[in-house]
Amino acid sequence: MKVYIQNPHSLGRMIRDTRIKKGWTQADLGRQVHMLQKDISLLEHDPGSAKLSRLLAVCAALELRLMAEESIASKTSEDMW
Repeated sequence: MKVYIQNPHSLGRMIRDTRIKKGWTQADLGRQVHMLQKDISLLEHDPGSAKLSRLLAVCAALELRLMAEESIASKTSEDMW
């Protein structure tokens, strides 16, 4: 399933939802990525304050892939035809 992350809050929600779907607690996820439970909680609620390396480690542990692609709105008409 693809989910478009448009702001830090939606990334935090995706991390939380995926963790819960796997049946993991915040402490379980923290052990996987060598972080404390409180840090996982902060990351889920305010991912904009987290280091990119931590976000990537958490996403890897949850088997989430982050992708970036140019939005259609930013392409010129020449690019589309």
